[in-house]
Amino acid sequence: MTKIELAKRLHDENFLESIFDLDGNIPAAYEGYILSKIDNRWRIEYYERGTKRLLGEFTDEGVACDWLYNKLECDPTTRKKAERNE
Repeated sequence: MTKIELAKRLHDENFLESIFDLDGNIPAAYEGYILSKIDNRWRIEYYERGTKRLLGEFTDEGVACDWLYNKLECDPTTRKKAERNE
């Protein structure tokens, strides 16, 4: 999927928009996942307590977006409370 498709899917599936950023910026919650494109490479990082940690780097947008979606889907803190399986 593309970055635009990922953004729509995350919105439609009620993921917390404050816990990720798809434009390379620090998430609004000051902790979360970052997708960025640098020199034709897609990077996925996790930002926490002022530090970015590289989780994955990909040459293909679709692979990067699928990987990030799967990561967010497995993280129980990324969905709005009504959607969490508690």
